[in-house]
Amino acid sequence: MHDGNMQAREQGLQPFCVTVDEKAADYLSHLFGLGRYVVIRKPADLPKLLPRLYAQLTR
Repeated sequence: MHDGNMQAREQGLQPFCVTVDEKAADYLSHLFGLGRYVVIRKPADLPKLLPRLYAQLTR
């Protein structure tokens, strides 16, 4: 896992990545860990999906 993420977790933060990069699954699990990122297939969907993601992350 990326050093910056480990430092953030040590400080009680939970990094999470939202991307529109279709190839992100190839590298984001290494950087953020499994389940700590989401790939949005259509950038136009961001406005409707971000509130849902926020709600899930803040439960």
